[in-house]
Amino acid sequence: MFDALAAARIDTVEVTFNGYADEGQIDGAVADGEGGDTDLQSIHVEIARVEWGNQIVTRQTLSLKGAIEKLVHDVLEQTYSG
Repeated sequence: MFDALAAARIDTVEVTFNGYADEGQIDGAVADGEGGDTDLQSIHVEIARVEWGNQIVTRQTLSLKGAIEKLVHDVLEQTYSG
């Protein structure tokens, strides 16, 4: 994911989240840098994840936007479970 961001000349991504307790949603992701106008949906990356309680690594291809959102959801779940 970070290689794809660097290749697109994106320096930072700001993700906004609106939620409380069990409820919430990602409102958007804004890219900044020379490639800040890049369509994050048009770039695809493969990510590898391990689900909680499972030792099997699963791989999936997502848009860069989807991968960023998946990462944010995972971090939120790990940090604020529930």
